[in-house]
Amino acid sequence: MLQGSVHNSQCKRTEKWSDYHLRCFNNDRIHIKRHVVEDGFQNSEFLALGCTTNDAIYCGVDLPKNNTINLQNDVFVNAVKQCNGKTECILRKGYFVEAEKSVRDSCDTSTHPDLLKAKFRQSMEYECIGGVYK
Repeated sequence: MLQGSVHNSQCKRTEKWSDYHLRCFNNDRIHIKRHVVEDGFQNSEFLALGCTTNDAIYCGVDLPKNNTINLQNDVFVNAVKQCNGKTECILRKGYFVEAEKSVRDSCDTSTHPDLLKAKFRQSMEYECIGGVYK
C-alpha cells in the first residue's frame, strides 16, 4: 500500500509569504501537487486553507491543473525540479514574488487595469509520498 500525507499552506497575499519549508518524514518524498495564484482582491483578508481560482476576478492560475492562460510557468517548473523527490526543501520568498509576476504579466492588464495594483494571493499543496508497500 502506498502511504502519504497531503500538506496545504494557507491562502495568503504574496507579500505575507516568507520562505516556505516543505518537509516530509520517514523518508517520504515531496511531490508538489499544485500552486494557486489568483488576483483575489475581494475577500482577501480571510485566510483560507488553499486559494481557489474561483475567487479570481480577472486573473488566476491553478498549476499544473488549468494552465490555460499563456503563462511562462518556468517558475513553477523550477520549484518542482528543486523540491520533488527530496525529503525537505525550502522555497524562498522570491519564488512567490516571481510566481505572482509571471501570472500578472500573462494577464490582460489593458482591459483590466486594476490588475496592476491587485493584491494577489497564493497557496501551495504538496504531498509526502512513501514507497512502502504492504
